[in-house]
Amino acid sequence: MNQIIDVAIVGAGVSGLYSAWRLKEDAAQRGNPLTVTVFEGSERVGGRLLSVKPPFVNDTYVELGGMRFTEAHRLMVDLAKALGLASGELPDANPDNIAYLRGQRLKMSDLTDPDRIPYVIDESLRNRESLSNLVAIAAVRSLGPAFKEVLGIDLTLETLKSVTAEDWRAVGERGSFEGKPLYETPLRYILERTLGHGAVQLLQDSLGYDCILWTWSAADGFPFNLTDIGSAVRHMHLVEGFSAFPRRLQEKALALGVDVQLSTRVKSVEDTLLSDGTTGIAFTTVGLDGVETPHLARKLILAMPRRAIELLDRKGPLFDSRGAGFKSLLESVSPVPLFKIALCYENCWWEKVVGGGSNGKSVTDLPMRQVYYWKVNPDDQQGVVLMYDGGLTKSYWEQLDNVEGPKQQVKLAGRKEGVELWADYAAPSRLIFEAHRQLLELHGLPESEVPPPYAAACRSWARDPYGGGAHWWNIGVRSYEVAEKILQPIEGCPIFICGEAYSHEQGWVEGALNTSEAMLQRHFGLPGIRDTNLL
Repeated sequence: MNQIIDVAIVGAGVSGLYSAWRLKEDAAQRGNPLTVTVFEGSERVGGRLLSVKPPFVNDTYVELGGMRFTEAHRLMVDLAKALGLASGELPDANPDNIAYLRGQRLKMSDLTDPDRIPYVIDESLRNRESLSNLVAIAAVRSLGPAFKEVLGIDLTLETLKSVTAEDWRAVGERGSFEGKPLYETPLRYILERTLGHGAVQLLQDSLGYDCILWTWSAADGFPFNLTDIGSAVRHMHLVEGFSAFPRRLQEKALALGVDVQLSTRVKSVEDTLLSDGTTGIAFTTVGLDGVETPHLARKLILAMPRRAIELLDRKGPLFDSRGAGFKSLLESVSPVPLFKIALCYENCWWEKVVGGGSNGKSVTDLPMRQVYYWKVNPDDQQGVVLMYDGGLTKSYWEQLDNVEGPKQQVKLAGRKEGVELWADYAAPSRLIFEAHRQLLELHGLPESEVPPPYAAACRSWARDPYGGGAHWWNIGVRSYEVAEKILQPIEGCPIFICGEAYSHEQGWVEGALNTSEAMLQRHFGLPGIRDTNLL
């Protein structure tokens, strides 16, 4: 307690490690001594980035957590280059992949054929151009008056392509639909009103997600669905696995003298008067041995999602009467449950259906929702597929993941470096059986033709301390105001918050980076990273 940490950071995910690196780098440039310590409750860094090495499949990492970024995520793109991390394209959907919807086995290219889709939709939408741009058409039909009033723009499918993030913010804050502010209007409501239920069901089923359509307001939901998930968006991945990104940040931070303490959970946070008469933070950590250790810091950064903050002891400025407004800030977002299952097979049997060299995803309205053809080992044709689920159907898989039963283990012979991490996330046998069954139904193949997987791993991000794999802004929230206020939620108290949860790139690493940058510039006096020599 006699030693005072200058900046203590809770959470060794991307936002925590990035903040630690930037703070120490800036201090070194200025010639100022600065102690920075990162406390992480788990045994690893990376947070919701988790890359595992599948057994017997060379040269790939399977992403059980975040797996991609877009070319528009400029900070992520530039940092990856600066950190020496190679990237490549991550295909989204091959036209010959499967769309197994309402009992009909189609190709992905059939989803824009009005004569093939098994949905009843309005005649005005029964053409290829409309079926390729359902969200954009909903935006044009519903937001035209708002764009005209706020920005003087005549909104069309063509002008929509050039709408900027600043334009979306202005319309989201000042625009309306049917006399109600857009931030108080559910996105799903507008989609139903402008497209009709059949088209919304087609959209939801073919995207492979439930959560990105029904969770948030029109103000926040439209820009996400149009700029982050749209068919024209090009997605990228890191060749070494996305976990390499936080590991590289950790290496940079350690080289500058940052102390990173793993398996050290922060239990409570309170403000206190330091010996020099300034306000600081007293906090308590708990190690694996259960021993509680007190600490003092001049400033505390909570690089944590909503649920992790809620798990802190309910005392101190965040939770007493001084934090009355903080509760509404904290609860302005909802965690989105995401679940992944990776299956390893002795041969790539799915290529009988979707063709050799398959990539991208197939989709279905079965509980598995979407499957990515992840990797084929060129040496022996063993392969990995990745099922990605979230939103309404996550409980189906969690119930199977939670049941008692033997977990499939991979034989030790032939293991390669890093495979032990895969075993830490080995899937229960019952979950493997059901995932395999649905995968066969998706491809229309009998069980007799396909041997079961030889290994499987899974991860649910709904569990503590994460609460979800991503976060969406709640309906009725003025998201830009909250994003600003939560950086330092209690005036005069040196507690700061950053991370993906309260960003405008929710669900992406870019959101973690941008909120960290905003916090560091506004509350720690750092120059923007583009004004340094770090990129």
